[in-house]
Amino acid sequence: MSSLAYSPNPQLSSGMGGAGMVNAPTSDDPNLQIAGLPSYGVPQNYGLPTEFAGFQAMNPLGAFTDDQYLADDASLRADIGQQYATILKQLGYMDPHSGNVIPGTVAQDANIQLAGYMQDLYNEQLANVQSMQQGGTLFSGIRPQLLAQAQTPTQQNIGQLTLNTSRSLNDLYNQAQNLVTHYNVQNQGNLAAAAGRNLAAIQKQQLLNKPPPAPGGSDIGPTTGDPNAPGPGDYPASVPTTTGTVAPASKPITLSGQPVHVGQPVTVPVGYGGGGWTYPVGKTGQIRKY
Repeated sequence: MSSLAYSPNPQLSSGMGGAGMVNAPTSDDPNLQIAGLPSYGVPQNYGLPTEFAGFQAMNPLGAFTDDQYLADDASLRADIGQQYATILKQLGYMDPHSGNVIPGTVAQDANIQLAGYMQDLYNEQLANVQSMQQGGTLFSGIRPQLLAQAQTPTQQNIGQLTLNTSRSLNDLYNQAQNLVTHYNVQNQGNLAAAAGRNLAAIQKQQLLNKPPPAPGGSDIGPTTGDPNAPGPGDYPASVPTTTGTVAPASKPITLSGQPVHVGQPVTVPVGYGGGGWTYPVGKTGQIRKY
């Protein structure tokens, strides 16, 4: 009778009640009896809900959303949901009614492969018994040694299957967890894009609401922001301005703290008299350090 040194792997025990067993064909001959092996399942802590639980609220508190964001979020949720369903198909899921973990295709396929290996073990043991019977050495001490040699490749295959199944289940579980991060990162990007669209709309509306400058007004020109030395653009639209050229003057002329050359066009408020200025017809103005 062969005995394999494979103890149940707690990482592969399935849900509630532990794993089942995969057995070789039964036989009344004690020389052909082979101990079964635990079937592959999904760890209880790997049990995922049937619905993806990582989605945020449709309208995050304090965040701007618009029609485009809602469309982007719907597309993102559909993509995440499809990836999650694919993972559940392979990994398995937690039954919402019983709380048991239902194995997916990875564990199911592994159990089918394990059943094939158990059949191989039985066939190898049967060949060993028949060979020993023909040689009249069924009860000799060499029989277990020859049986172990015959079954070694199959035992190695079972060990590799166990390792591969464990790794596959772990990878699938991590992929499911990473979907939460993927959704959050992409959702933040969608919210940022929506906020950018909102800001652009506000700025556009502000430009539309801005009153046009009065004729000859001062909305065009350099600004200083200094009330003691304003530039043409510092004057409100209600202050009419006039534009002319600098006439020859005996002293240097400055405008907003910058030298102004003869013949250079400048803009000043209307209504001031003074020298050093060539005025347009019907206008008066004055260049001074203002």
